[in-house]
Parts: sequence; C-alpha cells; structure tokens
Amino acid sequence: MTEEDKTADLRYKLSRKDYQIKQLELENELLRDFPKEAGRG
Repeated sequence: MTEEDKTADLRYKLSRKDYQIKQLELENELLRDFPKEAGRG
C-alpha cells in the first residue's frame, strides 16, 4: 500500500465517520424533540 493509498483510505474513513456523526446528531435532535411534537412536552 502506497502513502497515497493510505491517505485516500484515511480520507474515506474520516468522511464515513463525519457522515455517521451527522446522522446520529439528526437522530438525537428528532428523539429530543419528539415529546414536544407529540404534545407531551
């Protein structure tokens, strides 16, 4: 594996992590706001 390959692999993994974090943040927001939206907040 060349340095270029390693760099590309790390970039890919980081972008996947960023995506996962954004998804979890959205999920948390929805779950946090759900009781309010359901009229229980």
